[in-house]
Amino acid sequence: MGEYLIPANGAWVVAKATSEKTPGVVMASHSSERGVSLTVNWLGKSQRDVVPLRDLECGFKPGYEVLHVPASSFETSLGYGVVHSIRQLGGRTQVLVDFHEDGARIWVPWERLRFIKGARFRFRTGDQGGPDAAERLRLRNLAHALVLWNENTGSLSHFDIDPLPHQIHLVHHILSSGNLNWLIADDVGLGKTIEAGLLIAALRQRNVARRVLLVVPAGLTRQWQEDLKYKFGLDDFLIYGSDFNISDTTHWKLYDRVIASLDKVKVDDHLARLKEAEPWDLIIFDEAHRLTRRQYGMKYQKSDRFELAEALRQRTRNVLMLTATPHQGNQSQFQALLELLRPELKAQFSLLGIDSSVLSKMVFRNRKSDVTDIDGNFVFHGQTSRMVQVDSSPELVELEAQLRSYLKLGYSAAEHLGKGRGGAIGFVMTVYRKLAASSIRTLQLALMRRLVRLTSQAALAATLDDGFMEERYSGEYEETKVAAQETREEFFVGETERLKTLIEVCRAAGEDDQKMQAFLERVIAPITRENPDERVLIFTEYRGTQDYIVEQLQQQYGASKVDVINGGMNVEERRAAIARFEGDGQFLVSTEAGGEGLNLHRRCHLLVNYDLPWNPMRLAQRIGRLYRYGQEHHVVAFNLQGVNSADDLVVSNMYARLDQVAADMAGVDQTSSENLVSDIVGELASLLDVEEILEQASRAGVQRTQENIEDAMRRARETSELQRKLFQHAVSYDADEMRSGFRVGALHLQAFVLGMVRLLGGNVGESRRFPGAAWLLDVPAAAGLPRLGRDGRITFDRELRAESTPVELLDLDHPFVAALMERARSYDFQGLTAAAELPGFSHVVTAMLRWQDERGLRLRQEFHAIAVDRQGALHANPQQVADWLLTPIHTVPCEIDRAVTNGIHTGVESFIDAQLARRSNANLHPENREWLSAAWCSEPTLPTV
Repeated sequence: MGEYLIPANGAWVVAKATSEKTPGVVMASHSSERGVSLTVNWLGKSQRDVVPLRDLECGFKPGYEVLHVPASSFETSLGYGVVHSIRQLGGRTQVLVDFHEDGARIWVPWERLRFIKGARFRFRTGDQGGPDAAERLRLRNLAHALVLWNENTGSLSHFDIDPLPHQIHLVHHILSSGNLNWLIADDVGLGKTIEAGLLIAALRQRNVARRVLLVVPAGLTRQWQEDLKYKFGLDDFLIYGSDFNISDTTHWKLYDRVIASLDKVKVDDHLARLKEAEPWDLIIFDEAHRLTRRQYGMKYQKSDRFELAEALRQRTRNVLMLTATPHQGNQSQFQALLELLRPELKAQFSLLGIDSSVLSKMVFRNRKSDVTDIDGNFVFHGQTSRMVQVDSSPELVELEAQLRSYLKLGYSAAEHLGKGRGGAIGFVMTVYRKLAASSIRTLQLALMRRLVRLTSQAALAATLDDGFMEERYSGEYEETKVAAQETREEFFVGETERLKTLIEVCRAAGEDDQKMQAFLERVIAPITRENPDERVLIFTEYRGTQDYIVEQLQQQYGASKVDVINGGMNVEERRAAIARFEGDGQFLVSTEAGGEGLNLHRRCHLLVNYDLPWNPMRLAQRIGRLYRYGQEHHVVAFNLQGVNSADDLVVSNMYARLDQVAADMAGVDQTSSENLVSDIVGELASLLDVEEILEQASRAGVQRTQENIEDAMRRARETSELQRKLFQHAVSYDADEMRSGFRVGALHLQAFVLGMVRLLGGNVGESRRFPGAAWLLDVPAAAGLPRLGRDGRITFDRELRAESTPVELLDLDHPFVAALMERARSYDFQGLTAAAELPGFSHVVTAMLRWQDERGLRLRQEFHAIAVDRQGALHANPQQVADWLLTPIHTVPCEIDRAVTNGIHTGVESFIDAQLARRSNANLHPENREWLSAAWCSEPTLPTV
């Protein structure tokens, strides 16, 4: 038989020898030479008996609510749940328990269980709890609601983001669907990276996604790593081939969270190694439209990238695809992406032209013009672009003529030399064209560097040592890479002399720089006259131009007013620059390094594009730094447009046509046309290849170039309209679905923490410096909570903490808050039932509803507040209950009608069951339901006069 297990205090027992199986509760245990005895309090009897353990056996029955009591203080409890069944095995009695919180069903020794009275039991028996039961009920519910809200949204974690409602909804909807294979096709600027990060964080909290692989474009690997680390605290993602390499495939087990370059791992040897890795719980493909498979009759031509995706699809159950342009005018390519996601639905994909309703199961698409906050108000307040035409001086006209002649000779040499050497020369010529469109100064520096390379080898190292620059920062990358493409041999005969002439012409044109004058006098000066403290964000593609702009602004406004962001700065340096800009600064001059991942909308709504990127998507990304959720002003972007070169004319014409076509597609009479125009511009931009048009323009005349622009616009428009028709069944943001849930936020977190501190005997003082935003907490040591630093000065306001004030930010990741949450959610905290005042309602029951997939993995859980009004009608999650929890609740005496209570109990149980059924589908199945609390409510008493 082995040694006896000693039942925990609170375990239920019955006597073995008697036919009368009256249950008793274990009150204490005693050990002596004769063995172990238990003090038992028999149910319905006044006496307590001391009974030898050998004469007792398990008294638990199916349906009993129990709490697991670990054998050692070093172990954690499995929590509480409901007895499902009992068995005898190997001479031992074991109890199968459904544990609510983690969804586990486990056989445990009956001796390790303690009988408890849950909320449902107490409600039916009329147990109103102790004198502070109502306040404990409030804090208990706040803890459960806050933890779940944060699990689904991440909005109360130590994330460096403020999730938008549509991002929260997307993650919640995908988790609720019961299937994790989705194509996220949100518009540019709506935060697909944020959505993916939120989803990863939510899945990891559910222990669903232990092994995650991200396959992204080469230039974005480091950006993904930084975003996951700094925005979500996911600092364990490593880049394959950079942070680690695999020589022995058994070492894959050491790496559970990996970021891989799409073009690196598509190569045979890397792909072979990746195939040897253990299966992944989730694989994410960024810019999934790069996975192409073309159909020719009955045959397919697959790209290396598509074959990579096919191979990896066999190594995971769950694939997430991200792209703003999932359908680029080719139906078979779009179907190929869908087949990767859900191969079992292939037959339905062939009928997309007739019925696209299948997309509701797998495609999520949000548009900026449709996105609202949770109350239905449009999130984006509009954005306007203003063109600032730059005149051409005679010197600038001469520079254009000389440069065009130089470029013509360079491109001619490139064509004769073929792909290798010729391609390098062609790249240099293209970069020179871009530099000319950016600023005379930057072009001049590049040409001088080229001349140094040709004439003075000794000075070469010092002149060209610009360090490594990542490809994602396109302009800066081109500035540094162009040096590597240049050789000490002339590209064509006579290049050295032409360079000397060009440099002299640059100097002459630079002495009367019309573009810089337009920037300072026609853009910056009027802004600062209107508001001397107005902040302005300025973008350029190139570091040379950035230095030039900074130099000119510092001369006029002072060095302290100007900050920079570029690719040579690390994340901390960029954040420090932003903090200065939003503090005492005024001008932030940024390269493309500031066009991604940085939010600058809190203090700024004016943007100047000193140069227009050839890729319209980059322009949309720049504007997205300001034109985003939380921007309280209309965003205005000033675009400096030169007309001195053919390239300037093409780019200017392209952007003008973009606006015209977008306005036409939006419809000028629509009330939301302004937002919709901006929306469509972003979509069209993503479908245009401006560089191809510019390349053609270098060989074609003006008329032919205009025809190319119109042809590109026509194709982009047709594809955009096709996408819109096709995606009518795709899932999008639904404010009504979000509103139907129980909503909590930072105010509820504040109410919880301050309420818990007071309940535990502490004091709460309001900050004199930041009234209503910061507090001073004095927590007694006896409470056994983690200590707070900075003399207990705390805040729940991220904006306040971001200003480097001497306060400690409390969120759900803070150890102090986590300890309070754990305590308030424990059974021994109580607050399961109470009587209190709440106008309009007679009863309030809170419950946790949970769903799982067919493999038993939990994917969804909801906190529900079911309120019964005075007429007996049931309401799900009324706002009055969420507001009720914001302030302390006092216990009041209440006369309980048992018949009414039983009727309410039956009605609530039916209501909960209906909610479980309503949310279930083919992939999502009910898991369990748990009553958290129940309250009898009376109308507030009117004060006596």
